Amino acid sequence: MKEPSRESSRFFRPSAPEMDSRLDSIMRSSLVPVAWTLAALYLVFAAAHTQVLAPALADIMVPVALTTALLLAGVAIALVKLPIVARHSHVTACFVLLLVLVNCALHLYLSGDPDRSTNFILLLLGAGLLLLRVPWLVMMFAATFFSWFVIARKHGFGEQWEHFGFAMLSAAVVSALTFYVRRQMIVRMETISKMERRSAQQAALERERFHKLADAAFEGIVIHEQGLIMDCNRQAALMYRATAEEMIGRPIVDFVAPFDREVMLQSLREPKECSFPLMALRGDGSVFPVEIQSRDLAGSGRHMRVVAIWDLTEKLKAERIQDEFISVVSHELRTPLTSIRGALALLKNESVSNNPEMVERMLGIAGRNSDRLLFLINDLLDLQRLATGQLPMRIRACDAMELVKQAVNDGLPFAGQQGVALEHLAETVSMEADPGRLLQTLSNLIHNAVKFSPSGSTVRVASVQQGESVMFYVRDEGRGIPADRLETIFERFNQMDRSDSRGSGGTGLGLSISRAIVNQHQGRIWAESGEKGSVFYFVIPRFSKMDRAESDSDEFRAITGPPVR
Repeated sequence: MKEPSRESSRFFRPSAPEMDSRLDSIMRSSLVPVAWTLAALYLVFAAAHTQVLAPALADIMVPVALTTALLLAGVAIALVKLPIVARHSHVTACFVLLLVLVNCALHLYLSGDPDRSTNFILLLLGAGLLLLRVPWLVMMFAATFFSWFVIARKHGFGEQWEHFGFAMLSAAVVSALTFYVRRQMIVRMETISKMERRSAQQAALERERFHKLADAAFEGIVIHEQGLIMDCNRQAALMYRATAEEMIGRPIVDFVAPFDREVMLQSLREPKECSFPLMALRGDGSVFPVEIQSRDLAGSGRHMRVVAIWDLTEKLKAERIQDEFISVVSHELRTPLTSIRGALALLKNESVSNNPEMVERMLGIAGRNSDRLLFLINDLLDLQRLATGQLPMRIRACDAMELVKQAVNDGLPFAGQQGVALEHLAETVSMEADPGRLLQTLSNLIHNAVKFSPSGSTVRVASVQQGESVMFYVRDEGRGIPADRLETIFERFNQMDRSDSRGSGGTGLGLSISRAIVNQHQGRIWAESGEKGSVFYFVIPRFSKMDRAESDSDEFRAITGPPVR
């Protein structure tokens, strides 16, 4: 590990309270094994004293050693069981050393033989290893040398006692040096540990910030090293229907469709930035189109690359819908225009122009196809207003029964052409809504119901009050709608199988526009269907929360006029 500079060490050096707390922790962790070890040692001393010491001296030292062993065992237990003892670990350590000092001093005092008592020297050496605070070390040294002075004075100073005192002084110096080196090592280790913790915290903050930024991105982001995924954002996991944990550590080609893996492998060998489309592979085995942009990850110090992934599913779907729309609109425009042009061309023919029945028939064809064109153009205009969120609403007092009757009457000509009967069952319910838009919605639903109903069947239209709401429904006797299509049929340009429509045409916009109208009335529209027959429901509040002044612009009426159906 790189050593911290003097400036950085000073900056990261633990404060005095932090250091004291750490030293107390070290003292607590070391005192328990020391106390138990000394307790066991003094039990051995008690047994040895009976064999080594003179009987008179043994009679005193054996009880002292046993008492010291019991006290040391009590200290070890108290350190574990009593928090107050553990919190004052340095006081407890000095108590342990004083017990040892009492044994040493008493043995030396009674024996008067310093050559046979090296316990003082061991005590001084042990003090430097055990204590970590200067005041307690100085106090321990003072107590030890004072005991030596008292004992030496009793027995008379001499060369033997002076030699023993010099040995004690040497042990004290060694103990002090040991104390200083050990403390500095702990301070240094704490400084390095604090720097590492600070670096780890900074790295964690950087990673968290990166993940927040990456998760906020709309595209998927994957970081890999030589093809092995090292990290990814939430959007990438959502794209592949997996979790980040399931993706990290796996080869990136595992998430590419087998037939496109060579393209991905080629990009791994490409040193420059590259962009290309391919088919991606989800965890459930499904594939989807994506756009990949890959580049080297600068500043990583390793051969890592970052890959941005865009899901093209919606884009391609929109392009497909647009192509289908252009195709449908082109067909829907061409068909009535061709009929109108043909009818007008025939009217120029003298044989036709002189035949009133043929003239009426040609004018009828031109009129019906003109209505069909107008219907299509109105749908396209409504579609444009939907896209800009400006579908106009004109809130008025109206009656549900009148709306149903008018919608049924408007639909009778088309129903008659298809051989379908129309019935209505409506209640008189006063309400506030845009009658023109609700009529447009009912007409769309009736038109669809008739279009997909067999000849000779009946389409029923009804309205009923439900508390503070009004429910309208249109029921047909057609072939029914698959359960998986009950929601998608309300999407733009979405049509059922046109083979059942008997060539009546349609752009697939009616239901989408109807849903937008109902939503603007704060209502809800849905469909239910079985094996035979379908029912389209929509419910709106009887009294709109929309401001009439805001919903009805004179300027807009002057430009557009009333809705044309």
